[in-house]
Amino acid sequence: GGGEGGGGEGGGVATVRVLPNLSPAKRATVRVVVLRRDSGVVLTAGSGCLVSRDGHVLTAAHLFVSARSGALFHGFAPSEVLVAVGVYVDDAAPSRWAYWAELQTPLERLVET
Repeated sequence: GGGEGGGGEGGGVATVRVLPNLSPAKRATVRVVVLRRDSGVVLTAGSGCLVSRDGHVLTAAHLFVSARSGALFHGFAPSEVLVAVGVYVDDAAPSRWAYWAELQTPLERLVET
């Protein structure tokens, strides 16, 4: 048990290192929102990280699959929702909505069995 990095058995102590330049990490961090196409009502929102130069975003499955029902897009058909991606602008500014996205991961991979 235990080991470095925190809390388990052994009570290891985590070391936190503050990076001198967070600009690359901030530029790679995005905001992801799933909303209804007809009304603009937000169904879920969260964050993600750009993982490729062509725009693939890694984010949590719960943004797309309901934890309670297992339904994709919380019961709405893919044609009824939009996925918006916002990008970092500045520490003092909100994310700028910049892209529409579509889910690339097959549903079977998102749902726990």
